[in-house]
Amino acid sequence: LIGQGVRDYIVKPVSQATLLAKVRSVLDADLPVMEPQARTMQRTGMTPGEYRPMARAAIDSLETLSAELDAALKGRNGRVVRQVADRIREPASWFGAKRVIRALRTVCNSVADRDALEAGDQLMAELADLRAALRIVSERTA
Repeated sequence: LIGQGVRDYIVKPVSQATLLAKVRSVLDADLPVMEPQARTMQRTGMTPGEYRPMARAAIDSLETLSAELDAALKGRNGRVVRQVADRIREPASWFGAKRVIRALRTVCNSVADRDALEAGDQLMAELADLRAALRIVSERTA
């Protein structure tokens, strides 16, 4: 099926949070990982000289938070997954990372731990993309 263009699958039983996360990921495929640098600077009032250090600080923060999220997911602790996800919101918002923010909402709005854990996996994937994009722009603006 992968050779035929299948990007993802859902395993039964399906929770509402998992289904919504998968549908959103397909819909969000056209969304950029983060907004353009000029838009971020305009929205935040950041100067070009401030952008690069801010991107590096965000990378460091997101690396730490990603490790915490990964540990919570491996420990199957939905409460901690939601707590870490809530702390990811600020650095993701700095750079207009709408895909990460949408994944955060799914995790944070999950009532059941199982739903938070399932949505947390999608959040991990979005965080990896955001960190990679931030690395590129922090090096490019050097």
